[in-house]
Amino acid sequence: MKLQKKKEDIFNSNFLNKGELIANKYALKSGTTAFVIITIIWILNLVKVFYIDATIMRNCYLACVFIYAVGIVVCTISDLSKHWVKYFLMLWIVVFVTILNTCLTFHAVITYLLAIVYTAMYSSRKMMVYACMLTICSIIISVYGGCYFGVVDENMLHLSARELAIFFIFPRSMICVAFAVVCSRVIKIIKLNVKYAQKMEDLAEKDGMTLLYNKSKYLEMISTAYLQEEKIGVIYWDINYLKKLNDTMGHEDGDKLILTVAESIRKVCNASDDAYRIGGDEFVMIMRDADEKMVAKKIREWKQVLKELGRNSEYPISVSVGYAYGEGKNLDIIIREADRKMYENKRLIHKEQ
Repeated sequence: MKLQKKKEDIFNSNFLNKGELIANKYALKSGTTAFVIITIIWILNLVKVFYIDATIMRNCYLACVFIYAVGIVVCTISDLSKHWVKYFLMLWIVVFVTILNTCLTFHAVITYLLAIVYTAMYSSRKMMVYACMLTICSIIISVYGGCYFGVVDENMLHLSARELAIFFIFPRSMICVAFAVVCSRVIKIIKLNVKYAQKMEDLAEKDGMTLLYNKSKYLEMISTAYLQEEKIGVIYWDINYLKKLNDTMGHEDGDKLILTVAESIRKVCNASDDAYRIGGDEFVMIMRDADEKMVAKKIREWKQVLKELGRNSEYPISVSVGYAYGEGKNLDIIIREADRKMYENKRLIHKEQ
């Protein structure tokens, strides 16, 4: 179970890192899209389609050009998969929003929520809080800055600094927090649904009794992923006298035997190995990047583990085993060879007894 937990942790870590990388790339593309839109607005204002004060619009655009250039340079020279990048990109987006809301004020007020929307991509409560705090700072700066440098809302002209805080900063901040809470709930529901879907997928790949991978997963992997491996090892097991045990002692004891053998296999399975139950009493382990020495060592370790587990057994445990190794592209041949050796071992055991 510890090994399975380790594999799940590795998978989850890789999955999250990949998810952050995708989200960072999307945030960067979104920033580029926003900059293109700002450029279009600036051009349309130049040709008098919009009637924003030319000086305000120019200052807004030049500030956006500078911030955009800084973001592109930082992301170009940095590894987008690094943990700190998402915090920089969120700050980058919020600075964009602050400039727009300072200069264009009521025209751009809806952009306050942009950073919180982007944060949903990271599925992180910490990032949501970070974005919410940045957005509230953006609201404070843009409300006061807009009164002096932007296309000011007429209602602001007659208000003091204290009244601006009460009637503009406070309600906008409350809306921001409420929106962040809603987004957090939506993210939580999505994560639960994804987790449930992953659990269902995992259950579909596992043998319900032993929790090893099942035959369907085995057939899928030997026809796809393992064929790409440069070196691969295959170990086959088959429990001896299981039918006799079922007939004499009952199926409950037969199940205990199956579970004991499965546990012995699981105990020697590491992060580069996959273990399968492909039949009632048949098991297979596929070892990545394995040669003869490694496969032989694995079998010796397994025999020792099975011996220790068998000390408390009410009946002798006998298991036939066979192995083979080679290049992944020859997997079909390797599997047949391991299967053949396992049956040779079975005949030898029956002959001796």
